[in-house]
Amino acid sequence: MNDSPKLFKDPVCEMMANPGQYEAAHEGICYAFCSLQCRERFVARPGLYVGIRGRPAAKQKGTKLIRQRRVLLGQPLTQPQAAELMGALRTMMGVTRVNYFDQWTHDGHASVPPREGSHTTAEVGLIEIRYDLLEATFAQFERTIAGFGWQLANGPGDKLRRDFVHYLEECELEDIENGDTGREQPRKRRHGIPAAPG
Repeated sequence: MNDSPKLFKDPVCEMMANPGQYEAAHEGICYAFCSLQCRERFVARPGLYVGIRGRPAAKQKGTKLIRQRRVLLGQPLTQPQAAELMGALRTMMGVTRVNYFDQWTHDGHASVPPREGSHTTAEVGLIEIRYDLLEATFAQFERTIAGFGWQLANGPGDKLRRDFVHYLEECELEDIENGDTGREQPRKRRHGIPAAPG
């Protein structure tokens, strides 16, 4: 007799997951997830992972949305701090690469290390992340970083740039989810911005 629990495939990352710890129901079916991160992605847009009205989802078709983003921290990290944070980010589902760099700011913009005699205002940390947008979002990375107590950069335009990335990702995921319905949908206005003619 086999007493080991039955495993289910996580529809987001496709790893095998134990039922009971992270679950969510959609249209009367209960799904199991390997992590809170995957459950969060599924709950936000289940159509990306299990389809809509019997049509295959983007994930079921093997779609990958590889993105590369940079997160500017308000302060540099020591080597042990960077190693700990990079380790946490690398264990997130969908992450294929994470790098950390010390950066310097000049007139509010990140730049390469300064040449001798140049004027800099502050040293900061820069994290570069490559990931599959179907499995992780920029907002999830920001929450993980904040969970370690690190502040994101708050220079001129930093929050606006981050908000723009969130907006772009949500628009892209919405478009892909709607495209998976297999029917023509009118282009919507997004937050008062007219849709581009198509």
